[in-house]
Amino acid sequence: MDFYMDFDFPQDRWWFYQNIQNANGILEEHQRRRRIRRVVSDRMNPFVAMEDQEFIARFRLRKDTMHDLIQEIQDELLVTQDRKGVPIPPHLQVLIAVASMGNGSYQIVQGDCFSVSQTSVSRCVASVSRAIARRRETYVKFP
Repeated sequence: MDFYMDFDFPQDRWWFYQNIQNANGILEEHQRRRRIRRVVSDRMNPFVAMEDQEFIARFRLRKDTMHDLIQEIQDELLVTQDRKGVPIPPHLQVLIAVASMGNGSYQIVQGDCFSVSQTSVSRCVASVSRAIARRRETYVKFP
């Protein structure tokens, strides 16, 4: 006889108790194994990885002009996350938006180039466009 049977545990409830204990053990093991691991995407730095001509062909701006634009609006841009939970820093948001605006390709193609989703590209374009539009008084002069 089992140890617990000495405590006057009814036989039908003993079976139920054992099954619950087994299920709890299986669930705990499953939860232990199923830890979500953050995937860090290896996103290249176009300022370093690309030559000047390739950078201009991709973004339609020179590196120094792009750097100035990033410095100008990065304080207004929040660090967003893509669908995998990987943060998209402000400088990458500007690069994504300018590349999308510069060559007019589909957002999903731009997302593939920068390892982000199409919706992330759309959010980057919207936030960068708003930040640039807020500076229209400074840079746009009518005669």
